[in-house]
Amino acid sequence: MIKKIGLKDREKTSCIQIVRTNTTPDVDLTKHEINKQELEKGNLGIGHHFVIRLDGTIEKGRDINKIGSGREDAISLCIVGGLNKDKQ
Repeated sequence: MIKKIGLKDREKTSCIQIVRTNTTPDVDLTKHEINKQELEKGNLGIGHHFVIRLDGTIEKGRDINKIGSGREDAISLCIVGGLNKDKQ
């Protein structure tokens, strides 16, 4: 059994990490949907500090003072989308 520890505080911020969901224009994920997907995978919930939706709306995800997904010294931004309608 793997023991999960809680969310850790980020000691410093050195960069901003930008990732995308690799979804098509008809899939407008919300922070709640991303959080649910991460919990279903057994993770501690959404790992991104901010989610930028297709219409430009910015949703707050993980607490800004906590380590997010990826680098421990980064603020994580997730942009919904990244693929065209042909999944390219």
